[in-house]
Amino acid sequence: MKENLFCKKRNAWKIFKKDEKQIHEMSSDYIKFLDNSKTERTCVKTILGFLKKDGYKDIETIKKLTPGTKFYSVNRGKTIMSGIIGKDDIIKNGLKYIVSHVDVPHLHLKPDPLFEDTGFAMFKTQYYGGVKKHHWINIPLALYGTVYLKDGKEVDIRYGDDGKNVLLIPDLAIHIDKDVTTRKYSEIIKGEELNPIVGSIPVERKDKNDKDAVKENILKILNEKYNITEREILTGEFQLVPSHKGCEVGLDNSMIGGFGQDDRVCAYASLKAFLNVKKTSKTIVSFWFDREEIGSIGNTGAESIYFEYIIGLMIEKIYGNYNELMLKRTLEKTCGISADVSPAFDPNFKGSYDKQNTAIFGHGPLFHKYSGSKGKSYSNEVSPKFLSEMTNLFDNNNIPWQMQTMGKVDGGGGGTIANCLCNLNTEVVDSGVPILGLHSPFELVSKVDLFATTKAYQLFLEEF
Repeated sequence: MKENLFCKKRNAWKIFKKDEKQIHEMSSDYIKFLDNSKTERTCVKTILGFLKKDGYKDIETIKKLTPGTKFYSVNRGKTIMSGIIGKDDIIKNGLKYIVSHVDVPHLHLKPDPLFEDTGFAMFKTQYYGGVKKHHWINIPLALYGTVYLKDGKEVDIRYGDDGKNVLLIPDLAIHIDKDVTTRKYSEIIKGEELNPIVGSIPVERKDKNDKDAVKENILKILNEKYNITEREILTGEFQLVPSHKGCEVGLDNSMIGGFGQDDRVCAYASLKAFLNVKKTSKTIVSFWFDREEIGSIGNTGAESIYFEYIIGLMIEKIYGNYNELMLKRTLEKTCGISADVSPAFDPNFKGSYDKQNTAIFGHGPLFHKYSGSKGKSYSNEVSPKFLSEMTNLFDNNNIPWQMQTMGKVDGGGGGTIANCLCNLNTEVVDSGVPILGLHSPFELVSKVDLFATTKAYQLFLEEF
């Protein structure tokens, strides 16, 4: 009687015991994905490589979309989507989607970053997204950049990713840090102090003038290596990311550690689910957006019209014509998953959680009934009908799942891409992988949660 009345979280390792070899193989592939996807641009290129290899074509080159057509679209190099046309009428029946994001908290270089001070050449930075600033000191950093030369040629910069030649923001020695340790927690390291050292050798000059000689030497090195000058640096895009690689964690190798797993673990899971789809009557699409960590605004974020533009373009290429009513009817019948991570329960910090409403590591994908903060501010809230149908599908296929809230009431919170998609009158639920160390330079996920979430996404695309 009790088993019929209670709903319990289930350990996914026990459920997928026979799949352990496949779980470890998927995890190895995912670690490679992480290492090749340190920035939004490199992640989009990695996803595009998988899609092209599987026969997907640029939607702009396809005159008519028919059942079975596989296509993709890239928006400004920082957002990408894929789609497969089903046999069902999308205006009458809608389509299914999974959306995730490929941007992560990190450090940007300021527009005019390079300066010299007391024998050091250094970069000025601006943090992107929600970071604990002290996480970014005393760790090896790599520099990624994209610049355009005067002739329009694009130049990609990658330095320090091999772990041999890196950049560093040094911490203050404990012997002299009394004034710093009395600061409030959020200012142990201030934003203006996140300046990595990039060089210390001055260039040789005939006039023996040493002003900005170290800075000049750095510019000389960049010019010789990438054919750029300070002008291209001013107009370029640069990011600092941890140089370390993803790896297995635990004496039992049950976990994956690495940078950027929020939200690239869900980006990978949705990609693999999409590539593994064997049947679909409804049209399915997957979007990988930029700028979620700063509110999804901008022309590569989910608040842009890109989602609507792609659905409208699909309508035009399926039916030969398009109007706004056709788009709105399609969106009304459309449903999807906002694939995003959320903090897993951490036994070291029990007081920060409502354990009963928190996802447990290794117990499968989580569902957010609602997100936001305080009084459910800035949140999407999934309908009970949609959530019940989704969890019934998982139950019937022996995929464990669990409910989640973002910590205690008034203890914090956050939003997801779901907010953008529900505003278009689609039905959407947040579902993703539990994670520890969220927004840190080295986050932790369970291998079996990645495996179970991938299976869940594929099941949704094929059978929901």
